[in-house]
Amino acid sequence: MNVNTDAYVTKGALHDVCEDYVLHGHEPMPFWIVADGCSSAVHSEVAAQCLCWAAKAELSIFLLDEVPMEERVSRFELAVLSRVKSVACLLNMTTPLLATLMVGVVMGGHAYIWVWGDGVVATVSPESELLIHSIEYSGNRPFYLFYQQESGVQERFLELGANKAIVTLEGGSQTHVDGMPVLSPYSLCVPLSEICFVACLSDGVDCVVDKLSRKKQPLVKVMQGVTAFKQAHGEFIQRRMKRWLKTQLKGGFVMLDDVSMAGAWIGNC
Repeated sequence: MNVNTDAYVTKGALHDVCEDYVLHGHEPMPFWIVADGCSSAVHSEVAAQCLCWAAKAELSIFLLDEVPMEERVSRFELAVLSRVKSVACLLNMTTPLLATLMVGVVMGGHAYIWVWGDGVVATVSPESELLIHSIEYSGNRPFYLFYQQESGVQERFLELGANKAIVTLEGGSQTHVDGMPVLSPYSLCVPLSEICFVACLSDGVDCVVDKLSRKKQPLVKVMQGVTAFKQAHGEFIQRRMKRWLKTQLKGGFVMLDDVSMAGAWIGNC
C-alpha cells in the first residue's frame, strides 16, 4: 500500500522564533513527527528540534515484533530521553528541554500515534468524515516527555490535581472525557482500511483569531480548512497549508501561535 507523508510548520504572530519543528519520511517505516516547544521555557525551539531528531533516530524500536507494544513505547521514551539529555549535556544546557512530542508511524496495517504533551490528532475516513481529538491539560500545564525521569515532578503534577482531557469532535457532536492518565502518553491505533488521512498538529491550530474582534475561529472550521486536500501526491500538506494560510490572512485572521502539521495519506483512498 502506498503511503505518502508530508509536514509543514509556520511561525505564530506572538513568537520571535518558531518553537515548533516537524520531520517526516519512510524509513524505517512511514513516519511523521511534530514537536511543540513550551513557550514559557527557555531554549524551547532547541527542545523541539532535539526531540524530533532523537525520536526519528529511535523509530526502529517500534519494529520489535517480539516485544509487547507497551514495552516498545517505554523503551522508546527512555532512548529518546537519553539522546536529548546527551545533547543538552554537550551544549552545557542546564535547564530542562520542554516540548510536546507527537509521533506517528504506519506499520502492520495500522497507523499508530503517541502524544507526550498536548496537541491535536486528526483522521479523515474514506467517506470524507473528519474526526478530531484534542489533547488538553488543566491550567495549560502539559506533562512533557522530559518530566518522565525528573525527580519529584510526577508527584507534584498529581498533588496539583492535574487533569488531562480528550475532546473529540466528529460531525456536529463533541465529547469531553476528563480524567485521562496524566503521566502516560495519549495513544491511537487505527486500521489503515478505516482512514485516508491521519495527522498530528500542534495546539497552535486552535489559536487562529480574527484581527479585529479577537474572536477565535472554531477548531472544527480550522481543521476542515487544513484537511481540504485536492491532491495527495508530493508535498500535499505543504500545498494545503500554504493555501489555507493565504486564505486566512485575506480574511482578516491571524495565527497567534506556531502552527505545525505532519501526517500521512493512505493509498487505498
